[in-house]
Amino acid sequence: MKKKVLLTGLNSIIGKEVFRYLSRHTQTKIIVGQRHNPNLPQQEAEYRYLDFNDNSTFQEALIDIDTVFLIIPRNVPHFEHSYRTFLASCKSSGVSEVIFSSVYRGRYSFILPHHKVEKIIRKSGMDYIIVQATYFMQNLTTFFKKEIQEDQKIAIPHLSKKFNWIDARNAGDAIVNLIYKFDEYKNQTIPLMGNENKNFMEVTAKLTASLPKDVVYNSTLIEFILSLKRKGLQYREISILLVFMFLENLDNRQEIYPNYEKITGKKPTRLIEFIMRHIPDLLPANNA
Repeated sequence: MKKKVLLTGLNSIIGKEVFRYLSRHTQTKIIVGQRHNPNLPQQEAEYRYLDFNDNSTFQEALIDIDTVFLIIPRNVPHFEHSYRTFLASCKSSGVSEVIFSSVYRGRYSFILPHHKVEKIIRKSGMDYIIVQATYFMQNLTTFFKKEIQEDQKIAIPHLSKKFNWIDARNAGDAIVNLIYKFDEYKNQTIPLMGNENKNFMEVTAKLTASLPKDVVYNSTLIEFILSLKRKGLQYREISILLVFMFLENLDNRQEIYPNYEKITGKKPTRLIEFIMRHIPDLLPANNA
């Protein structure tokens, strides 16, 4: 019998990669839960309507589900109530496993909603794995893509803080491995990291070395806020992000946990490898 996995957040950076790797397992039935019916690229995938703002959609979406892959979608104003109710529905529907995609636990990340959801999951009485991925390299080809292409710039104020960068493909690969090794890792919180800590000066240096035009990373705080508004972030999201960035810049810890290699037996992607893979996506819009 095929393992039935409810995948939320299909359109997110990590959701796409989990779908990519999960669809390679013929013993899996993928059920995509979201508000809009996607154009699913794989015949074995099924769509079910799921809206975290509407508790009445939970029970039907969870019928016969074995494992739930859970993320936090945007625009869920009462997310704590929604997730408590959703997890209660998981439990009553016979879901046996929950894997939650969170963010890496820096010293000050308690201000983010992800860690409130982590607490809800731990108290739910369900078996779980919480995956705390670090900063996705794919932010360069999504969140910062237009600025890199059009302005050869990453609009972010001077930030000397080093971040750990992970390829979301690596994270997706690890998460799918965890689905099939669930008993080995259940009820654990697992940091997923790449093998490099880089600040934005180092990242733009690598972009400059790989692209036909120099890429810089500085901007004023006002420019940065305006760039976030243009990207569609709401004022509440911007405020949380700014406070988090300011506080995290005070934290100088640089630990790297090799969990990706432990789980998959593979080496993580290096940042320069990711950039070389995505040069066509990052070329200047006017490469004159």
